[in-house]
Amino acid sequence: MQDAEGSVRGVEVGGGTIRPPDTGKNLLITPHFKLGVTLASPPLEWAPGGPSAFVGAEYLPMITLDRNVASEGSGTGLQPPPPGGFLIEAGIAGQGSRTIISTDVSAYGLRGGLSFPFEIAGIGIRINPAVSWVRYEYDIEGSIARAIKPDPDDPFFRGIMLEARGTRKLDALGPALSAEVESGQIGPFLTSFYVEGSGHRMLTGQRTSLNATQEFMDQLGNTTYQGQWSIEVEDWAYRFGLGVRVFLKDSRGDHQL
Repeated sequence: MQDAEGSVRGVEVGGGTIRPPDTGKNLLITPHFKLGVTLASPPLEWAPGGPSAFVGAEYLPMITLDRNVASEGSGTGLQPPPPGGFLIEAGIAGQGSRTIISTDVSAYGLRGGLSFPFEIAGIGIRINPAVSWVRYEYDIEGSIARAIKPDPDDPFFRGIMLEARGTRKLDALGPALSAEVESGQIGPFLTSFYVEGSGHRMLTGQRTSLNATQEFMDQLGNTTYQGQWSIEVEDWAYRFGLGVRVFLKDSRGDHQL
């Protein structure tokens, strides 16, 4: 979960704008799964609470969703009039602009911390504070569509279609906390249900700028157009989740993360 701000602007080189510029903001919520492997030490008897130290790696398959952060009009792409059709400029559908961001299909991370065991009414519970690092990627797309048709009685029109794509890789580090409750045993394995949350501060640049140029030499003259898009994500991203952990039981009857 992370906020993002974006902007879009299309101009004629040496002239004015070709579509109204726009800025916007969107909360990026990306559902995902988590698969992880964790290694833990025996209980640290010398430490208060007898915690275990642990380190782990995780893989995060993402459910990608497109977010239109800054837009104007429909921006879906020009749809020419039917053959023999004579439309005014505003009647050509699909004009507008879009600035779209989506999370890449996968991310991964590392974490390390301490696991504190205790019991409530005979039920084993663990609290696990940790430091977490994660790397993920955003895909960014920008488009501007504009039709110029000076003569409504002439089928000719100039179709401007500016498009650009880019990516932004992000590294982030921050605190994480999970709480788990033992739920049972299957053969040599123990299981537990857990809930967790984390906050990650960005370690890399958060701003991405895209540009595109299109040139025309036609009956309307020689003209160059430029599209400019930018997206910047906030300093912090947050993650919340729940799931099931599976442990190997050790020879002393304790279990390890």
